[in-house]
Amino acid sequence: MTGDQSRELSVGTRVCWGEDKNNRGTITERSWSGVTLRWDTRDNQCVSHNDMKMVFLIAGNKVYEERHSKKWQLNLIQSF
Repeated sequence: MTGDQSRELSVGTRVCWGEDKNNRGTITERSWSGVTLRWDTRDNQCVSHNDMKMVFLIAGNKVYEERHSKKWQLNLIQSF
């Protein structure tokens, strides 16, 4: 995801690393500079917003998708 998309993440959002659905985590904190991820199989990790390229949303993340789908669709259209 992009830095701008990362800035829109909510606490509780489920993500995965590199589209590996076995490598999942949850956003536990967010700040102006980044997010803290609690990984299911390893320690917590702080990641700056602009370093989130390898982090992907897990499909079916209804709370996040409902809140941000229109904005993300607009971003996808504008990026083409």
